[in-house]
Amino acid sequence: MKLTGFPFLLCFLPCVLILYWSFRRFYRVQNAILLAASLVFYGSYGWRNLFFLAFSIVITWTCGLAGWKVSGQGEGRRAGKGIWLFGVFLNLGMLAVFKYAGFAVENANRVLGALHRPALPLPALLLPVGLSFYVFQTTSYLLDLYHGKIRPERNLLTYGAYAAFFPTLISGPIQKSWRTLPLFQKRRRLSYADWQGALFTFLYGGFLKLVIADRLARFTDPVFAGFGSCSSVVLLLAVPAYAVQIYADFAGYSDMAIAVAGLLGFSLHSNFERPYLALTIVDFWRRWHISLTDWFREYLYFPLGGSRKGKVRTYCNVAIVFLVSGLWHGAQWHYVFWGGLHAFYQIFGRLTLPARERFRRKAGIRSESGIYRIWQRLCVFFLTSFAWIFFRNGFDDACSFLACLWKNRKLPALSGDGGLLTLFPAAEIAISFAAAALLLVVSSVRETGRDIRWLTGRKTAVRFACGLLLLTAVAVFGLYGPGYSGSAFIYAGF
Repeated sequence: MKLTGFPFLLCFLPCVLILYWSFRRFYRVQNAILLAASLVFYGSYGWRNLFFLAFSIVITWTCGLAGWKVSGQGEGRRAGKGIWLFGVFLNLGMLAVFKYAGFAVENANRVLGALHRPALPLPALLLPVGLSFYVFQTTSYLLDLYHGKIRPERNLLTYGAYAAFFPTLISGPIQKSWRTLPLFQKRRRLSYADWQGALFTFLYGGFLKLVIADRLARFTDPVFAGFGSCSSVVLLLAVPAYAVQIYADFAGYSDMAIAVAGLLGFSLHSNFERPYLALTIVDFWRRWHISLTDWFREYLYFPLGGSRKGKVRTYCNVAIVFLVSGLWHGAQWHYVFWGGLHAFYQIFGRLTLPARERFRRKAGIRSESGIYRIWQRLCVFFLTSFAWIFFRNGFDDACSFLACLWKNRKLPALSGDGGLLTLFPAAEIAISFAAAALLLVVSSVRETGRDIRWLTGRKTAVRFACGLLLLTAVAVFGLYGPGYSGSAFIYAGF
């Protein structure tokens, strides 16, 4: 059941909203409804997935209460922290086994093969949908207890509703318990302005996913799959196209998830803040997948020492965080390389900052000038787009892709095998350019501070026109599969 599918939009969500708001005075009943709806939603991806979700919920809730009961002063406090860390170990251990066991065995077999030893059998394990997302969310609960940020939730239904919250269950945004769990412990309200904002956000998310991401996938998928027969021009076009595609796909899901949460009375933080308008790589990671970046910053980077223990230690901590972040995305070395590449960008940028600033001042370039800011943004877009090549196809294929960029230096034929118009017809190009232009305009406007709340305060005619424009764009230009359902979201696989 996808957020862009008719079964979700016309059946599941309306039924949940009607039942949920029928008990608006009883938030615990609403939590029970949310938990039941989340189990149905997650079970639609395969009933076996429910065992892993239930394990994560029960283990973290039980360890949270058990640790609190024994914690106190002295030895009791240490025992409580030990129980919470044991719960973290079990929870992350499930993620490690089902997501990384095969990866570990494959690499062990390479070593054994070099030593002429018999290979280990590869485990055939199910990888539950969205496992990385809800494991991080439930782990944050135990870590927040460990650091004294929250008190344990005694009601299993309330905690389960938080841990299995269906809008964010598959692809986030990842919620921290100290910020989100209190929202489940009180009554929720839905104002007319909140309802409008959620509707606009959902339509805009659908526009990003169905009109931009899925349409660009029609071009990028065949190019990255058959790059050997494509000209350099086509390959060069595919790289920024994929950068926009993955952003529109993931940001579209995040916007729709936040909108659905808003319809349920929950105000969640944005997961993307126009990352391709960032001025530096550090700024990019303040804007891209914000919930994951914040999670690693709070639960890994700061405990490692952050930037408080000298430059060398800071650079090591940055490298560790990004290597782990790459591994979080998938059990493949090319994800680790992608994370390491972003770590290199940040470390190199910090090391060369004084020299670059001296050069800028000597050249008389003003840092606040429009041209200089455009140059910075183009550099960030180029560097991140280059890294996406390794993220998209794997290390070996990425190297071959880059080699073809050099070898296939010829103008592309407009038709025939590998022709640009064969891969991407003129109508598709026109729609993609128009949609990307609209995305750039909206992003530029939102960069000035005018967000959805600003739009909901406009006159009725303006709001109606904007809503109708988005709805028409999604309905007419969106791409739909069987049952008028959008394709799977890229980050659901992580």
